[in-house]
Amino acid sequence: MFSQDERICKGIQGKNKDYERGGGRKIMVLSMIDPGKEVTLIDIRGGRGVRSKLYSMGLVPGINLKILNRSGSGPVMIAVKDSRLAIGRGMAEKIIVE
Repeated sequence: MFSQDERICKGIQGKNKDYERGGGRKIMVLSMIDPGKEVTLIDIRGGRGVRSKLYSMGLVPGINLKILNRSGSGPVMIAVKDSRLAIGRGMAEKIIVE
């Protein structure tokens, strides 16, 4: 059986979707978060290659991220601990955050 969070993450179909999580918190994809907001990574929806690449960059479930920039259709700039990373739009749409 899936937990409630797993069912919610599996239900995300597109980048314009967001869902309520217990306690009134919303989860959504990273590419939709406004600059300046801090979020927590919940899940990565992608194949083994995508997950491996993001894990090697330090993007693991439970880590806090700050969105620095998400202009246009270009990469999403994030701050993770003491580093700044640029994540391609396609990858950012596979990262589930709250």
